[in-house]
Amino acid sequence: MTSRHVLAALLTAALLVACAGPATGAADGGAACAGARDFDADGQDDAVAGDPLAEVSGTWGAGAVRVVPVGSSATARSIVLTAPEPRAGDAFGWSVRAAYLDGDACMDIVVGAPYTTVDGEAGAGAVYVFYGRAGTRRAPVRLTAPSPERDAHFGWSLATGQILGRPDALVVGAPYQDADGVTDSGAVYVYQPTDLSRPRTVTQETENVIGNSEEGDLYGWSLALGLMGGRHTALDLAVGTPYENDDGAGRQKGGAGTENSGAVVLLLDVMTDDLSSVKWTLSEAARGVKDATGDRFGHALAYGGYGGKPYLAVSAPLADNGDAPDSGVIQLFRPASKGELAPAGTIRSGEGPLSSGSPAAGSALGWSLTLLTTATGLSLAAGSPFESRDGPESGAIHLIPLTGGGASSVLTAPDPRPYDHFGWSLATSGSPAPYAPGTVLLAGSPDQSSGQGALTLARAGGTAHMLYPGEGSPAADVAPADLGASVGG
Repeated sequence: MTSRHVLAALLTAALLVACAGPATGAADGGAACAGARDFDADGQDDAVAGDPLAEVSGTWGAGAVRVVPVGSSATARSIVLTAPEPRAGDAFGWSVRAAYLDGDACMDIVVGAPYTTVDGEAGAGAVYVFYGRAGTRRAPVRLTAPSPERDAHFGWSLATGQILGRPDALVVGAPYQDADGVTDSGAVYVYQPTDLSRPRTVTQETENVIGNSEEGDLYGWSLALGLMGGRHTALDLAVGTPYENDDGAGRQKGGAGTENSGAVVLLLDVMTDDLSSVKWTLSEAARGVKDATGDRFGHALAYGGYGGKPYLAVSAPLADNGDAPDSGVIQLFRPASKGELAPAGTIRSGEGPLSSGSPAAGSALGWSLTLLTTATGLSLAAGSPFESRDGPESGAIHLIPLTGGGASSVLTAPDPRPYDHFGWSLATSGSPAPYAPGTVLLAGSPDQSSGQGALTLARAGGTAHMLYPGEGSPAADVAPADLGASVGG
């Protein structure tokens, strides 16, 4: 059994992706940062990869995060981040996001450690904010839920986003929280820009939120923050609920309806008191598709702006395609005539102009998602980590053009091996503007045959470089285990 499978067995697995954009100004106490994703003011964009099973100072599963430059000298140096007090099983690095939280031009890094014990509550979870700057870094800020709850897993998912050039807002998911007195119904915590002290808690029972808190929904499993149809002066939040049952209106008992078919909820103007919402199941969004048990619609989300329009992609990686079970379906959303997001195309393996190729049973297309800017337009990158192109479960990434025409293509790892699970996590780096998808694709292979994981950096139309934990400047007291379980940039 691989290290990542051990983690899945012990902790249950998940990931996600969101976008952020830079502010302007000089880094606090040092040289100015340059580029869209510069963490340490060295003039290069940086990528971030989580290694939540890493051993830190002899402590297994404490977790670590590695920051590497995206340029041609990607192995020249790297920065390793850990929690101030690493503890066994914290899973620091389970989720990672780039952000701009303090108003300067240096990229900040937000790290989820959802299995951290807080105030004696095991698995309550914590989030750490590392502020970018030149020279000596200041101690990270630690965030926890206002009322830490055992096994709520605060920090399981993260989203960041900005509007009108302000510092980023931050949203943290706690999908296993017993919100509204219902086991594992889930909650999200919304932090206003520059204020990390008083988050707003949103659940399915919050006023004007469509849905009901039901047992095992795992609301907040995935998150995306951006401008998706609400007011232009307020941010909107997409929330994935992949374990929700399609069981009709009203609160149902556990096991009712189509189990774990999933849903996505769009919270418009989530930072304001005038929140409203829209909700879709897969059958409501995808023409001709019926909800089925275990589809897990909402498992992964990808958001970005391109050509003045927002794009949202939502996956159901365990949906079936004909005779290919668990091959995956992805639903796209684009603005309708009045500007609100609406269903705008369904990607199913082997079908239609948005085809991702022949359906492969068990490949889980859409396990991870991100949007990528190329020379010809906007593309969707969809991870298919259990696809067996270069041996069993070697993994692949499907690149699907959304604008500019062209055919879909498939990217495999530079050095593919069986059970690498290439494409387990995806993000982009090098965004030229807030919410604009980046030009460099970041892909994680947490089970890479080195036994320590790997991060692949791939420029659109260029060569791909696989970065292993032993390259660059690894920390002497950190033993890598599953680098690439999460990525951000």
